[in-house]
Amino acid sequence: MPKVRVEILDLLRFAAAAAVLMFHFTFRGYAADDMSGLAFPILGDWFKYGYLGVDLFFIISGFVIAFSAENRSATRFLSARASRIYPAFVLCASITALAAYFIGTAQYAVSLNQYLANLLIAAPMLGQPFVDSAYWSIMFELIFYGWMFVLILLNQMPRVREIMMGWLAIAMLNQFSLHSNVLGFLFVTEYAGHFILGIFSYLVYRGRATRSDYMMIAAAFVFCLATALKGSAENGLYYQTFLSPLVIGAWITAFTTFFLLLKYVPAPRLASRTYMVIGAITYPLYLLHQNIGFMLINQLEGSMDRYLVLGIVITMVVMLAYLVWRFLERPLALGMRNGLNRLFARLSPGFPQRPAQEM
Repeated sequence: MPKVRVEILDLLRFAAAAAVLMFHFTFRGYAADDMSGLAFPILGDWFKYGYLGVDLFFIISGFVIAFSAENRSATRFLSARASRIYPAFVLCASITALAAYFIGTAQYAVSLNQYLANLLIAAPMLGQPFVDSAYWSIMFELIFYGWMFVLILLNQMPRVREIMMGWLAIAMLNQFSLHSNVLGFLFVTEYAGHFILGIFSYLVYRGRATRSDYMMIAAAFVFCLATALKGSAENGLYYQTFLSPLVIGAWITAFTTFFLLLKYVPAPRLASRTYMVIGAITYPLYLLHQNIGFMLINQLEGSMDRYLVLGIVITMVVMLAYLVWRFLERPLALGMRNGLNRLFARLSPGFPQRPAQEM
């Protein structure tokens, strides 16, 4: 099978971001932390499960990173990931900080130290909160990318099956017994099953999965299910709501089934550019929507029907994400990627340029 863009994943990314957005706007904002004064009882009851969009993001990341790591050197992989993550992050954090200054209440205020720490992405490690709490998942993505970079650099991709088995064992041990915060952070143990499920789904997609690979998929699925159910119990307590284990289990099962059958799933007939735009704006939409969305909701609250407020705010944050990608992120990302590729070329052979081998 030739290596081509898996276009349906662009739609899936956008759906995951939309689920998280709806979770925040229709449920989380009113249910906790006084982020919004608008309640949406019916929509909220449906979209209180929308936080599972993050679980879906992690599975997608496992698949996509396995996809992009093949036949790419460590430096090419690093430049591609850095240029995808960093420019959009800095832009969106800056826009969120500006919005907080002009239209935010004290709850959304961003100090100069906080903003500067966010420019390095790892703000909590510098003793500062994220500009927007939705950024927490980006840290786990970066740790995963970092480990994959190390595997490519050390030419260990052919041994990825054994390495993933060890990672899953560490994750299970930590989640069920050790409960070490250090291990949990370094090995992303709560979501290790999601990334692993994505990686092995890629092997299925490429027709390379062995019988033992399917056993790993089953183990990763069970672990994903266990961590999702544990997380739902904690979220239920925090938000003072009932999150059905059956619904959680159904969604995790649906995510897994979709990826295992991905090569048989036809993509809707859309222009390639449409897929590209949908996929490209997902990341800035995720970064921009929460705090800016709540600030806008709070500005408009009481001036019109709450559902009209919701529709206007969703439209505004989607358009903002598009404009950021179209006019700011895209040229900056391209410049950063080209600059990093030139830099790494000069540093060779310190940074090997050989492509990663197949898994």
